[in-house]
Amino acid sequence: MSEVQTVEVEYKDEGILIESLKELGYQPKVHQNGIDMDTYYARGKKPKAHIVIKKSQFGGYMDCGFERVKDGFQMHIDNMDHGKFKSKKLKQIYPEKKIMKYIKGRSKFSVKSRRVDKEGNVRIRLNNNF
Repeated sequence: MSEVQTVEVEYKDEGILIESLKELGYQPKVHQNGIDMDTYYARGKKPKAHIVIKKSQFGGYMDCGFERVKDGFQMHIDNMDHGKFKSKKLKQIYPEKKIMKYIKGRSKFSVKSRRVDKEGNVRIRLNNNF
């Protein structure tokens, strides 16, 4: 049965999250104060989201949303939409972008190599340029 799930995620940097969603082909809408999500199946209180991906962008039952919380974001998604929304790919792209942002601001590091294995995991090796 379909229901809204709140998923704890490791996304803390809003700019990187938005950039990652765009790289996946989504068009996220950012709401400074958060909005009630469109949840067809939900009863009672609707979850709030600050970054929203409309269900029409991934063929979902409801929109996918990211709500700002104390230490980052939590994701609201219909439990039937996990396979439709590219959450696994987002888990790969976000950390890579975070690493690249980190090393870009530090001249002592550079990328030695980057490869993607059979499972789609990204492997980045860094040079320490001391």
